[in-house]
Amino acid sequence: MSETKIYTFAFDEKKNLFRLVPETGRVMRVKSDHKKFEWLKKQEAGKVVKINASGRWTASKDYDGLYGRLQEQVDAPATPTETAPKPTPAPKRKPKAKAAPTPPVEPTRPKSVFGHHHVWLGIQVIASRYQKVSDIHIDVYDDLMLDVATFCTTTSSVSTQDLIQKFKIGYNRAQRIFDTLDKLSIIKDGTSLVRDERELSKFFAMGSDRVDLSVDPKSDVWPILEEVPCPTCDGAGKLVSFKTVASGFLNLMKKQVRVEEVCHHCGGLSHTETLHYPYHFQGPAERAYKVDVTLDLDPVAAEILEELMVQDEFSKRELLQALKRSKTVKVTAEDAFQDCWSLKEGTPTGIGEVPPLATWRMVQEVKPSLNTYASFQVGDTEPYIKPFFKAGIIDHGTKRRSTKDTETYYKFTKDAKAFYKTL
Repeated sequence: MSETKIYTFAFDEKKNLFRLVPETGRVMRVKSDHKKFEWLKKQEAGKVVKINASGRWTASKDYDGLYGRLQEQVDAPATPTETAPKPTPAPKRKPKAKAAPTPPVEPTRPKSVFGHHHVWLGIQVIASRYQKVSDIHIDVYDDLMLDVATFCTTTSSVSTQDLIQKFKIGYNRAQRIFDTLDKLSIIKDGTSLVRDERELSKFFAMGSDRVDLSVDPKSDVWPILEEVPCPTCDGAGKLVSFKTVASGFLNLMKKQVRVEEVCHHCGGLSHTETLHYPYHFQGPAERAYKVDVTLDLDPVAAEILEELMVQDEFSKRELLQALKRSKTVKVTAEDAFQDCWSLKEGTPTGIGEVPPLATWRMVQEVKPSLNTYASFQVGDTEPYIKPFFKAGIIDHGTKRRSTKDTETYYKFTKDAKAFYKTL
């Protein structure tokens, strides 16, 4: 993950500017002509500003107590420096240096076993969005495609593993060929649909050497035009038929008349045109992501206690659901998700706004609009339970229950209840 600096911020009305103060380092001043000045005016007082290495600004609650630590540095009394005695020409007795005054000792606060429980967790989150640009699949013609399609006509079922063993190729290449044959309806759900090699002509009307699709996917040559002989008119561009015409007395004379018409399939061109593109986008869908977060358990425990306080004990399922609803968990996880993937919440790119097939230039044009996501939720919250036990916040339930009840039950410890009710 990239390094992120955290600042407190305050507005100086006299000078009409914001001061951003880090725990270590230089103070940043944001004047009215700065592009983030108006954004800072909209932020609530008491929040902290995070700036990552790429220059992206975000605001979040002060979970780590940065304001408090900076205030303690300001309030701490400075240690007076000793002044060296002035040198005297005569060898007189040196005066004793005055001892530095002892700084006043603040009364110690009663310590609790709880408080300041920061844990490092790797958790799962789920968001609906387009794939990252780096995950776009290259859809380039494979010279084994026709051989694999022919193999499919000799068997009733086929799998990726069959292609790996039969053609001695890697998994990724086998899966790409398998997916392409599925799109062409040569196979469906692993079942071969084409039983005759001659039927393959409608899928592979051109030979594998008709056009070269092994060009660099980022080349400006794309899209590559393929001209396939029209199967309806056999490349003639027209359709010929004969009809019987009656003439003469009482229409007793019959004769065959040749009728020609433009092929409706190719429009008289004698071929159909297909454009090949090197990339295609996978549409927006919910996907799971792994993010690492630093979480303060105390506000989370306070939220859970408030929600479940009417129950002496609660099930594991209820605890997991309460964790998913926790605002602290969601905000912390979402901030980490945005920083990790350089994303922002907003109106997501719709299917009609992104071309399903694209050249590299088109990919670069649409890339900025993929920086949003439609929905966000915390996935698996079970990793939180172990830190709650370790911190002494929860314990196993002790009530007797029916043997048919297979749920796991927990309860807040007495010390945790007493502490978190005060937050």
